[in-house]
This record gives sequence, C-alpha cells and structure tokens, in this order.
Amino acid sequence: MSKAVSENDVVIVASLWLLYRGATPLRVSMMTPVVGNRYDDERRLRDALSARGMDVTRLSFSSDGPDIVAASDREYWQVECKSAGSGRQSTYRTSFDRGLASVVSYFGTVGELPAECGPSRTPLLALAIPATTEYLAQLRRRVRQSLRLQLLLWILLCDPGSLAINAVPPTGPLPSA
Repeated sequence: MSKAVSENDVVIVASLWLLYRGATPLRVSMMTPVVGNRYDDERRLRDALSARGMDVTRLSFSSDGPDIVAASDREYWQVECKSAGSGRQSTYRTSFDRGLASVVSYFGTVGELPAECGPSRTPLLALAIPATTEYLAQLRRRVRQSLRLQLLLWILLCDPGSLAINAVPPTGPLPSA
C-alpha cells in the first residue's frame, strides 16, 4: 500500500497551490483527525498561507460544502480533497467515488464572493487526491477527459512523499502509474 496522507495535509498543499496560482483561499473545511485536533491543522494552514503573504483574516472555516473555496479576479475554485490511508482497494474506490460525486455536485454553483474577486470569473472544479497507485488507477479507469473538459475539472495530485502538487488541467493527460 501507499504512504498515508491525511485529508488535512491535502487541503493545506492544495490551498498553497491555489494561492501560488493567484486564487485566494476564502473558505476551508478541515477534518477532525484521528490523532491530534483539527485546530492544530487550521493553525498550520494559516501559518503556511501567512508565510506566503496571504492576509489570513479573510479565511473562514466551514464544515459543509467544498473543502476549499478560492477566488481570484479571473477564477472561482471549488475543491474536494481526499486522504490516503492503508485501506483495501475497495476503500480507495469508495473514497474516490465520494470525492468525485462531491466535486460533480458543485458544478454550476458559484457562492457569494467578495467584490474584489471581480465580476467575470471562470468557475473551476478540482479533485485533490494523493498520487497513490490506487487513486491513479481509479482516476484513469473512471474519469474520462470528456468529463474533465465539460466540468472544467482539474485533478490536483498530491505527492505522498513531498506533499507537492502536480496539477492536471482538464485538457492535460492523466499520469501513468
């Protein structure tokens, strides 16, 4: 099995990638971890974003909706994040199905955004998952490029070792295992 990656780690690195891209994370949902508490992870996220120049007083936390909502003057992002543990193949498939279903449910919805985000934003969806063998197999088997193009669905692959993001745009090829 692949190295375990918590959902909160995926939320943090995906938020940093969005900020690097120019989209400010506005609302984030953090899971209550098995070990520790979610407030430590919220503090890690705030510290990481602040260290990269973001005014974190604008960041709010929510327990429903997308795991990350971010916006720039050109883009509006809704991101669903998933973890990777030491579960069986069926556990990965169930987690993948839930993540994909969640991100698809955000299609066509644009929430309330601050005025400085601009009136003409492209709504973008993203599924952020660890780049494990199990998730990559589900991704290649179940998410065709035509779906990604229709939804403007990005795949954000989180490397389990470095926690770096490999962003695959809707027009990009999916990586091989």
